[in-house]
Amino acid sequence: MPETELPLPNFLIIGAQKSATRWLRHNLGLHPDIFTADYELAFFNRRRYQTLGTDWYRAQFDGWSGEQFVGEATPGYMIWHHAPAGVARRIKDTVPDVKLIAILRNPVDRANSAMVHHKRRERIRPNAKLMDLVRAQPPEEERYGLIAGGWYAATLRPYKRLFGDQLLVLLQDDVRDDPLPVYERALQHIGAPSSFVPSELDEVVFSNQQGSGRWRSELSPEDRAELYEYFREDIRKLERMFDLDLSMWHPDPSFTAPGSGPGGAAARMLATYDAATAWLEVVVGNVAPIQYDTPTREPGQTVKMLLDRLTGSALYFSAILRRTQMGDPRTPAERAGFADDPAAEYRHAAALLRGAMAAKANLRGTVVTPTGPRRAATVARTAMANQLATGWELAVSTGQEAALPPGLVEPVAGIAREIVAWLPAGPASSNGATAAGSSTLMERFLTTLDAAAGRSRT
Repeated sequence: MPETELPLPNFLIIGAQKSATRWLRHNLGLHPDIFTADYELAFFNRRRYQTLGTDWYRAQFDGWSGEQFVGEATPGYMIWHHAPAGVARRIKDTVPDVKLIAILRNPVDRANSAMVHHKRRERIRPNAKLMDLVRAQPPEEERYGLIAGGWYAATLRPYKRLFGDQLLVLLQDDVRDDPLPVYERALQHIGAPSSFVPSELDEVVFSNQQGSGRWRSELSPEDRAELYEYFREDIRKLERMFDLDLSMWHPDPSFTAPGSGPGGAAARMLATYDAATAWLEVVVGNVAPIQYDTPTREPGQTVKMLLDRLTGSALYFSAILRRTQMGDPRTPAERAGFADDPAAEYRHAAALLRGAMAAKANLRGTVVTPTGPRRAATVARTAMANQLATGWELAVSTGQEAALPPGLVEPVAGIAREIVAWLPAGPASSNGATAAGSSTLMERFLTTLDAAAGRSRT
C-alpha cells in the first residue's frame, strides 16, 4: 500500500514581519485539527520555488498525521522588497483555494523591532540608531526594509486582488489587548472548529522582547512623528482597503486608542457624547405628537420613525459594545410604547450607550456587527455620529434649530468624515443604522457640518 502523499497547505500566514506571526502560527499549530510547519519555509518568495518545486514544499510538512488543516507562516511573503505581486501570483498558481492571514503591527513599532532583529543577527551595527538608518537613504533602496516592510497597503493590494475574501487581516494591537478573539477569528477563517483553546494563548511572546535590551533604542515623540510620515498615506489606503480604523497608530496622543487615560481619546469621546446627548434631549423633547406623521427627507421615514430609530440605535450600539447581542433589544411591546414618552425613552437608551462607552474593556479589541468584525472604538464613534445625524434630521424635519452647538462641530465632523470615507454600503441592520439611507444622511450631515466650519467638500 503506497504511503499517503504529504499535503500542500490550505492556509498561509503571510506576514507582516515582527507582528506576532510566530505567536499565531504556534497557537494554531496546537489545535488538534491543525498542523503547522515549525519554521518559515520561504518557498514562494525565494528561488527554491523554481529550483526545488512543490515536491520539496510538500516534504517540509513531514510530521503531518492527517490533520484537516495545514499551514505555514512566512512573513517574507508580505515584504515589499520581495515583490509581493509575484509572490501572490505564485501562491495562486500553486494553491488557488488557500486561505491567507495577514497580521499587522503599528509600522513605526515594527520598524524599530525589525532593526533589533537585524542587529541581533549582526547585519546592522549594535550602536546604530533607527532614525540615522532611515534618513541615510530612500526607503526603496534600504536593503532591510525598515520602512518598506510597513507599507501594508502596497504589499497586500495584489493579495486582495487575487484572493478577495480568502485574505483575513488581523491586528497585533488586538492580540495585545485580548488574544482569544484574534485566535478565534483565525480559526473561523480557515474553517477549523473553535472548541479548542491553547492553554498558553495569553503568553504573548514576541521574538524581540527577550534579551534585546542592549540593541533596543526608544523612540522620542519627535522620532515617532517623523517616522509616521513615511506611512501616513499607506495607512490611509489600508483603512479604505479593509475598512479598518487605525487611528491608534497615529503618533499624536490625541489619536491613541480609547482607554489610554484621562486625557486620551476615550475621555474626549465621552465628553463629546455628553454634549451630544444634551443637545439631542432638547430636540426630542421639542417634538410634538401632532408631528409624528410628518414625512422626513429619509425615504419612507416619518418623524415618529426617526424618534424610534434614535432610541433603537442607542440600544443597538450599546448591546454590540457590550458584546451581548445584535439588533434592537426591545420587545415589540416596548417599541410600540416608546411614543408615550419618547424623551424619557431616549434618555434611558442614551445612558445605556454612554455606560457601554465608558467601560474601557468594551472599547478594546473587535466586536461583531452585521457587516462583519469591527474595532470597538470605531463602533463607538459610529454610534455617536449616527445619533447626531439622526437627531439633526429630526430637528430639520420638525422646524427646530438644527445647528449643532459650536463645540460639537469640529469633533463630530472628524468622526463623520471617517464614516463617509470608509463605511461600506450594505443591507440595513435591524435599527437602520447601516442602511444605504443612513449613508446618504451622513453625507448631508457632514456637508452641513463643513459649511458651519467654513470648509468646502468639493
